[in-house]
Amino acid sequence: ENEYGFLSNVPFFLRFPKLLKVAGITKETEQLRIQYEKNGVTKETTLPVDKAEPLAFQMTGLEVRNGWTDANKNAKKPLPYWRQKGDAFRNMIYLPESKTCYIRHSVTLNEQQETIKKFFTEAYDFVEKNEVEKLVLDVRMNGGGNNTLNKPIITGIIGLKKINQKGKFFCITGRRTFSACQNLVNELEKFTEVTFVGEPTAENVNFFGDTKTETLPNSKIQVFCSWLWWQNSDPRDKRKATQPHLSVDMTFADYANNRDPVMNVIASYAPEAPIGETIKMLVLQNNTKEALAKAEAYLKSPLNKYYHDRMESGINDTGYGLLNEGKMQEAKSMFEMNVKLFPASGNAYDSFAECCLKMGLRKEAKEYYQKAIRVEPDYPNASEAKKIVADLSH
Repeated sequence: ENEYGFLSNVPFFLRFPKLLKVAGITKETEQLRIQYEKNGVTKETTLPVDKAEPLAFQMTGLEVRNGWTDANKNAKKPLPYWRQKGDAFRNMIYLPESKTCYIRHSVTLNEQQETIKKFFTEAYDFVEKNEVEKLVLDVRMNGGGNNTLNKPIITGIIGLKKINQKGKFFCITGRRTFSACQNLVNELEKFTEVTFVGEPTAENVNFFGDTKTETLPNSKIQVFCSWLWWQNSDPRDKRKATQPHLSVDMTFADYANNRDPVMNVIASYAPEAPIGETIKMLVLQNNTKEALAKAEAYLKSPLNKYYHDRMESGINDTGYGLLNEGKMQEAKSMFEMNVKLFPASGNAYDSFAECCLKMGLRKEAKEYYQKAIRVEPDYPNASEAKKIVADLSH
């Protein structure tokens, strides 16, 4: 579905030389020669063909199979919360020092008598009756299951008034968050005050799901075809993933040493005024220089690396709002800041040009429409911009 889904699945397929031959990576099918570098020294090893089925993935993705090497098997520190009771579909841990309730939800399926509804009803009851100031729902390893089981998770959060607030409810997403769990993420985004932390999900926001097994007529190979369209969000929502509000990547060293940087970020997070509101306030105070500095600093932070598109559209919307209020100079300042922040965006230049045109600044308007066409010739309003430039040239 997207690059994060690829990163999630490729380690499984790298085990099969036949698949690698089809991909043009190797010419051999019975063994795989691998060259690697360790401590500055290049070495080579040969792996025999893997006889297992390519699609025989683990249910929760947390178990280490017999015979497999675990990179952190010699680590002395305790396992991070996301790996504790890894063979269970769900697990809850209370952290009294930080008054945090951590819930790992790894499969959207019932586990024998421990149904999703029963588990989350009991978990939310604990949160309601105890000193809990933060709730963390970890779905970074949840590859999906049954969409109809999501309802009690969502309605329960909505009912937790002390938790359903910005800075108190966090959801950890990652490259294994997929299918039915993507729908859960969509519902949380629409109906709760969630803050997403971690990596983008592995699924489009609207997507095809629910596989059918088909047998190809000549080779007799079985394939799994997604056939059911899940339009769980706005039909115009073309996002390839749900991107986190706070971006946190896990490194190989983190895994090997039982560190979880995501939980560290959540533990130290303190909610701030939305950056859009801060920028608007400074512009209204005629302090555009500080507004630009604040925006630049925000975009440079690794935590906000997935906020760039939202920042551009947010500033643009604010600019049009000021324009509609008749605050022409303030609107011009917003649009001008956007082109400085996003100099490769045709839309940013287009909006600045439109503002100039409404202010009667025809020369500036023509200049910025031309810049819009030059930096991004095929941006959505390019055809209309060319007509306006032609009119302004007469």
